[in-house]
Amino acid sequence: MAEIIFLPEITRVTVNPPKSACADSGFQPVWSLFKQSLNVAAQISNQLSTNRSGDYPGNLYFSGDPRNKTASKDVQRIAGTPRTLLETVSTNAAYPVGAGFEVYNTSTFAHKDMVQAQTYRAPSNDTVVRALYPDGMQPLALAEEYDFQVDNGIRAHNFLGMQWDAYVNYGRDSMKTLIANTDNPTLGVESPRTFKTSLFISTELAAGLRATKFFHPSALPKPLSLSYGFEYRFDTYQVGAGDLGSVIDGGMPILDGPNAGKPAAAGAVDKFGVPAMAGSINNRGIYDGYVNMDLYLTKRWEWTFGGHVAGYDDVGIHPTGSIGTRYDINSRLAVRANANTGYRAPTLGEEAFFAETTYPTYRTAQLPVNSTWAKSLGASRLKGEQSRSFSVGVDATLLPDWTLTANLYRISINDRLFNTSQFGGNEIENLLAGAGLPGVYYASYYSNPVNTTTSGGDIATSYTWRTARAGTFQFRFSVNIGDTQISHYNATPALLSGMGLSTFNRTNEEYLLHSSPRNVENLTVLWNKGPYSIRVEEQRFGAYTWVASPSLQQTQWTYAGPSYITNLEIGYDIFKRWHVAAGAYNVGNHYPARANAASRAALQNSFLYAGNSPYGFNGGMYYVKTSLRF
Repeated sequence: MAEIIFLPEITRVTVNPPKSACADSGFQPVWSLFKQSLNVAAQISNQLSTNRSGDYPGNLYFSGDPRNKTASKDVQRIAGTPRTLLETVSTNAAYPVGAGFEVYNTSTFAHKDMVQAQTYRAPSNDTVVRALYPDGMQPLALAEEYDFQVDNGIRAHNFLGMQWDAYVNYGRDSMKTLIANTDNPTLGVESPRTFKTSLFISTELAAGLRATKFFHPSALPKPLSLSYGFEYRFDTYQVGAGDLGSVIDGGMPILDGPNAGKPAAAGAVDKFGVPAMAGSINNRGIYDGYVNMDLYLTKRWEWTFGGHVAGYDDVGIHPTGSIGTRYDINSRLAVRANANTGYRAPTLGEEAFFAETTYPTYRTAQLPVNSTWAKSLGASRLKGEQSRSFSVGVDATLLPDWTLTANLYRISINDRLFNTSQFGGNEIENLLAGAGLPGVYYASYYSNPVNTTTSGGDIATSYTWRTARAGTFQFRFSVNIGDTQISHYNATPALLSGMGLSTFNRTNEEYLLHSSPRNVENLTVLWNKGPYSIRVEEQRFGAYTWVASPSLQQTQWTYAGPSYITNLEIGYDIFKRWHVAAGAYNVGNHYPARANAASRAALQNSFLYAGNSPYGFNGGMYYVKTSLRF
């Protein structure tokens, strides 16, 4: 089934006063450097949900119920795009305040509502309070997100011989999640049908200074550029608890059916709430400084050197550096090379995130790595990723309208941040229960399980053909190839290895190494003539693997071969500032590989197609859009 949408209007307001507006204020001499301006943009996007789930397998009702013969099996809705309403507004303002000085502000605000169907529970499922949902229930995950950021500063074109920018930024993102159309079976018929399950809030306050100064040494053919800066950031990440009803064991047994009287599963069905013990407020202070130098040894030979040091409250001080060079053989051909070291600290979210999912007889949990629960399974404090990268490249102008860029690279990452295997079994359940988290049979947490090496390259070329009568044609072609291999496995904690478990099993390897295509090719043709335009794009994606569930059974891995899709857009400028277009993404309505039988069975036929397809699994998307600037 294809998808047809209408993309709503995007409006933008731009105010650029004439020079005379600033002449009255006495700032006319700096108009060529800084202009008083205000940019306002707003957008509303309403994405309806899609559904690509298969029919429910087996009986919906208990064995012998005559409704099993007549009830529709088209009840699953989990595989698809969530219903999303997004509203955004942004402003960008600048104002000259003196000779060579300008104050500026960039602000953004966004609000998002999302509704995503979860795993359908048939009326024969003992997590369903059948007095509330006689025909089963389709839980809905709800999320409401507010996000805003302000960036304020003052910059100078030439102050004390430097270009500089002093700034203060603040950003905040909050997301509240709920689960609706559900129940807590241990509360029986008194169970609420909607629960707040969590609240996540992240903030960042940053203040700093960036500056660039040019020197003119006589020994060098061009000016030497020296850039430097320093910044202080304070990050926070808060995990808020869910409703008590979303986590409590109310003590009510299964009310009816063959298992009547047996213990019921505690907590909100599908999305167990964040318990109070998992709630946390985390913060981190970061001191950050850098210096970069750019110089030419000859008129054609450029060198860059960079150094960077970041000090974190929790993971220490980490210096990194870079060196690069570029040589222009002539005006049409240049070669370049770079070597870099890098460091990525674990985010506060990777350290503190918590989530649980409820099934009829057990729960799974994503544990905060610093929690008592994760430590009971051998977890240790996260380390940051240390990286080294090397690249060489060529920039060429083969003809006046034909350009080509090519790169080769190799990136090595030590202590890569990745989720552990999903540990399960009675011993895991007992360890977590002893640590204060009962009822969890499967669990995982973030760790540093492996080192990896990625080798690859890319080529991009573009040719523009201008004709007198037929308009302008632009041909673009690109190829990206990348292959990642595991170069080292860090040791599994002794506690887990003693149970025959590994922090990084074959399933994790498939996720890391093969869940994305190793190569992607794009061929695009753009045509413009007057107010008319056409874009045609052909994309090829290489092979990849879909892992249906965290299981060691290789039969639950679906291998997808190369895929081809075509995208098309036709546009017309009604006026200079009013543009309309109609188009299609995946115009042929192509679907990815169908999941194999074992994969579909593992997820009760709810996912028919590879869920990690690089072009999605919704088929074609056909749209009409318009934009108006004034």
